[in-house]
Amino acid sequence: MLTVDTKGGAIGLLVVALVLLGTWGALLNLAERKGRHMAHTWFDFSLGFFLVALVCALTLGQFGHSTGNEQFIYQLQHSSEKAPLIGFAMGSGVCIFIGNLGLQHALSLLGVTIAVPLFSSCIVIIGTVLNYFLDSGLNEAKILFPGVACFFLAAISGSMAHLFNELHLAREKKWTLDRSYGRHKVGTALVGHEDPNRLPAPASTAPTGTSKEVPSGVQADDIEKGDRASPTDSAADLAGLSKQQDGDVKGGPVIRHVFADQDAPQRAVKLTRNQRLFWGIIIATTSGAIGSLFSPGTNVSTNDSFGDLEPGVQPLTVYTSYFWFCCAFLFLSVPQTCYFMWYPCLGQPKTTWKAWLLDHRDGLWFWGFLSGVVVSAANVLQFLGGQAAGYAASDLVQANPIVATIWGIVLFREYRKSSAVAYSWLVCMYLLYIAAVILLAVSASVRGG
Repeated sequence: MLTVDTKGGAIGLLVVALVLLGTWGALLNLAERKGRHMAHTWFDFSLGFFLVALVCALTLGQFGHSTGNEQFIYQLQHSSEKAPLIGFAMGSGVCIFIGNLGLQHALSLLGVTIAVPLFSSCIVIIGTVLNYFLDSGLNEAKILFPGVACFFLAAISGSMAHLFNELHLAREKKWTLDRSYGRHKVGTALVGHEDPNRLPAPASTAPTGTSKEVPSGVQADDIEKGDRASPTDSAADLAGLSKQQDGDVKGGPVIRHVFADQDAPQRAVKLTRNQRLFWGIIIATTSGAIGSLFSPGTNVSTNDSFGDLEPGVQPLTVYTSYFWFCCAFLFLSVPQTCYFMWYPCLGQPKTTWKAWLLDHRDGLWFWGFLSGVVVSAANVLQFLGGQAAGYAASDLVQANPIVATIWGIVLFREYRKSSAVAYSWLVCMYLLYIAAVILLAVSASVRGG
């Protein structure tokens, strides 16, 4: 059985897990943004999630060098002796099931750059404290808890960045509306005419950070020359643009302002911006609080922290614990998927299992499945690192918003041409997460050393 027994090896696994955990949310979010029903995506995710646990248990947990730990098949055959710890492992699976399900919806509401930091910070603040006491102070508290504080401050910084970005988008939209007439929404854009007789916006009303009368985030060519009609702009949609609202005089150049991705009509979730913000924050924090119990539960199942086993009986290995963990996850995924198919939330239509089987449009199922594979592999690495160097230190992987934010900016154009204030808060968030990772890594100690 493959294990890690050095601090350096554990930290290396945790860093890889951090990168993977920063990637899976973007993959999951990609399917929803392209229009795949969230119930379909979630079951795709669950299959990939369980598959990794099964493969790892039958390979890494069964073959190779063993340092006194029991093999996976042997532990399955003696499951009755370890029933209390199996209960903790499956309970951990229930907690992360609820947490990941909530995060899926929070991602659809808030985006990667705000949902992931809120979720991860709740996991660290609660989970790290519990793991510290379960490990009997294995990690250095004077270093560990300042790292936890950095996680908390990083979440606040990420929230402030999101707030200032939203304010900037609102000012930009208002400025565009004030510059045009005969406007209406076409696809993902606001299309209208620039009024040639309208004076430039006064400096007092122009958005902060503008150059002349062109605000940050609005292309000068879009305003002065106008865009050609996009493929989504039908002749009927554009027919009215040659007239003013109150006359037949031919209008000025076309002005076309593309909205943020969250307003795109092909998205599965149909809510207003304020509804997204309100429900997204509630769901992200609640799911993070519940999901924070998954790491302490795994800690108990692999170390018998409460002395539930008979003398001489070994606790579960990481691979066996994670197998039972994912069994509970997959078991709950079936009724949960049925429920959200029949009673969909967030403005989605009803669907069926037959629709899931036939829904292969553009291969969107693959992104949900790959997301499950990625996060499940990250969990295995985190638990291996935690078993070697302390589960409290292993929570450094929750600094994954360092990676998730990059994906949000690159893939989904979040914070594209935002304000300088929003960018400043983003930089602050990055620095705090980096500090948190360093502190938690330094606090690690080899178990039994």
